[in-house]
Amino acid sequence: MSTEQDKPQKTPMRPWLRVVLIGSLTANLLVVGLVIGAAWRFRDHDGMRPTPSVGAIMYRELSRADRNELRQHAWGDRGKFKQKRLEDGLAVTQVLRQVPFDPDALSELLRAQVHRRETFQAGIQEKWINRVAKMSDEERQDYADRLETRMKKGGHKRH
Repeated sequence: MSTEQDKPQKTPMRPWLRVVLIGSLTANLLVVGLVIGAAWRFRDHDGMRPTPSVGAIMYRELSRADRNELRQHAWGDRGKFKQKRLEDGLAVTQVLRQVPFDPDALSELLRAQVHRRETFQAGIQEKWINRVAKMSDEERQDYADRLETRMKKGGHKRH
């Protein structure tokens, strides 16, 4: 029969070694997360995403400077743009919470939001047409070629 005294004594793990092991595990998990995230981000999504609209393709095929100019025109002060979208969403939730529910109020609210989006889109469209009108014949032909190529490939382009 063995006694307690015969068993080898376990030495406690040194605190610095525990920190090193936890750090190593954390680093390994971060690397695995980055690899999985990169694989997800850069894999072929064609089977999952719908083809972008022609308008999105037309925008993406512009030069970076032209896209930045259109974006600035569209968004203006980005903080105000985001705030307005939040306000629009909250206005819908307020109407949905009303008791008794008023479907006419919801309909009117949504019509007003659609009108603002249409006005916004018409402004961007006008700005885009003005930009295309300033292109030389050669630039416009090249732009049209890029659009046609992109549309035939399904519209996806990574920047």
